[in-house]
Amino acid sequence: MNQIELKIKKRALTPFYRILKVLSEEEELTITQIELRARVNHKTAVSNLILLRNVGMVSEVLLGRVKIYRLNKDNERVQSLIKLFSSWP
Repeated sequence: MNQIELKIKKRALTPFYRILKVLSEEEELTITQIELRARVNHKTAVSNLILLRNVGMVSEVLLGRVKIYRLNKDNERVQSLIKLFSSWP
């Protein structure tokens, strides 16, 4: 593996990318589902989801007391990430 591949692999394991990958695999998820599937704690999930929401990559819907998160598939960055994630094992 060359240096670039190692850097990509290292970054792919960050919570930010794990959360994006999990959201790309499912239509919509609660924060608890995201935490379990991405293997991140609550604080990490919340801070990353706030960032993703602020840049328009994730939308948040409130159903009673539960927040549902989904990728904004109209966003160009999200479309590129979905293509990238679909090629990963």
